[in-house]
Amino acid sequence: MDSKIERELRFLKAYAYVSTLAFGVLIFVAAKGPGAVKFTEIDAERINIREKDGHLRLAIANTDRMPGGTVAGVDLSYRDGKRDGAGMIFFNDEGDEDGGLVYSGKMVDGKRVAGGTIRFDNYRQNEAIGMSHSQEGDNNESALEVWDQPNVPLTADLVRGLVKVQTMSDGQAKKDAMQALRKEHATELGHFTERVFVGRTKHDDAAVLLMDTNGKPRIRMAVDSSNVATLQFLDENGKVLYSLPK
Repeated sequence: MDSKIERELRFLKAYAYVSTLAFGVLIFVAAKGPGAVKFTEIDAERINIREKDGHLRLAIANTDRMPGGTVAGVDLSYRDGKRDGAGMIFFNDEGDEDGGLVYSGKMVDGKRVAGGTIRFDNYRQNEAIGMSHSQEGDNNESALEVWDQPNVPLTADLVRGLVKVQTMSDGQAKKDAMQALRKEHATELGHFTERVFVGRTKHDDAAVLLMDTNGKPRIRMAVDSSNVATLQFLDENGKVLYSLPK
């Protein structure tokens, strides 16, 4: 019995030695191998593209693994997996989110629902330009859009306040807290308005809309679903001042 145990121990020692040596060889080969590795196909829930220093520049992910991102260095993990679709998120040189692509599509109660958007942000601010598509049943809208936003970066203090409010339970207290935050940080949060819309509207019009700094349409050029073309100039209340054809 003792000799049998000794033989088994010698075998285990030899096995451990060979395994360790083989593992070391693999590590050495991997370290000395080529910088690029070719794959025919990769299955993954998320792929992170990082700089040499390790900070994230691009995340490609399924719905559940889409990152919440960061703004002004503040983690927005409460948004993880809540972007209504798969896609990719871009991050700037400082690690803050600065744009992304998200898409989705499904049947909901027998109704076709689809959406997709790609957007690019100003530095530490809201979207500057984007293309999007939305569908709900027979209603479709697809457009290129341009927005104005404050020319003041969001601060870490403000973003921490937004995180605190957004993670509150829904109700009047949350609404009041958001209103107070917007009042306190009106310079950074105010004046986010759409200025340009070029696309297909939900009313089946092919249209170009130019808005003023308050987001109100002032010029509307369109071809409607009956193939009638119009050009309209409007005042700040939406009243038509001049129209072609007259």
